[in-house]
Amino acid sequence: MNRSRTLLLGLVGFILILTLAVYNGAEKITDDLTARGRSAFDEQGLQWVELKTDGRNLLLSGTAPSEKAVTQALKLAEGLPGVEGVYDNFSYAANSVKTPKPTADSDWSTSIKAQ
Repeated sequence: MNRSRTLLLGLVGFILILTLAVYNGAEKITDDLTARGRSAFDEQGLQWVELKTDGRNLLLSGTAPSEKAVTQALKLAEGLPGVEGVYDNFSYAANSVKTPKPTADSDWSTSIKAQ
C-alpha cells in the first residue's frame, strides 16, 4: 500500500469515529440535562414545570402558579451545569392574578381611568 492510500484510509476512519462520537455524545448530553433538570425541579416542588431539551438549551413550559414560581424555575434552570440557554414559555394559572374588585361607585371610575 502506498502512503497516500494509507493516509486516505486513516482520514476516513478518523472522520467516521469523530462522527459517531459527536452523534452519540449529543444524545447523552440532552438525556443528562433532562434528568438533572427534572430532578432539580422535583426537589424544589416545581412539578408543574415541563422540560424539553435542544442540545444544551432548555425550553421550560407549564402553567405557573405565580411569577415568583417562574423566577424560581428560571434561576434553577440557569444554574444547572452544562446549560447554555434557558427559554420559557410559561402560562399563568387563572387564580394567580388577583384583581381587587371596587367596592364603591367612586372606585369604579378610578379603576376605569387607571386602565
